[in-house]
Amino acid sequence: MKKLIDIPDEIVASLKIEAVKDGESFKSYLEQVIVNNFEFTKSTEMALYALNDKQAIRPFWNYISMTFDSLQNREWENEEGIIFNNRIEFYEFLKDTLDFMIQIAREEEKDGNA
Repeated sequence: MKKLIDIPDEIVASLKIEAVKDGESFKSYLEQVIVNNFEFTKSTEMALYALNDKQAIRPFWNYISMTFDSLQNREWENEEGIIFNNRIEFYEFLKDTLDFMIQIAREEEKDGNA
């Protein structure tokens, strides 16, 4: 279905540059941006619903699970070329990242920078 929308020229230019960087057509890139934004919004809404329903871990569970779903099989732009295609490996990566973040936060707190 064809939709016509007005997007400011400077935003279109920026999106076209990102599409070229990703090696995609502008149309495909724009579609993916819209889908990713929708998935993020949907996961945020689910997290808020769970928080309002007094579920302690559910919002994080939903958010992390949906984050994996949106990143699955997509290569990250870094020197390692990480591709998450296994939920457990993704969770382990997050666990290691959070352990590192906790370590840094403790050091900052200890130094009075927190």
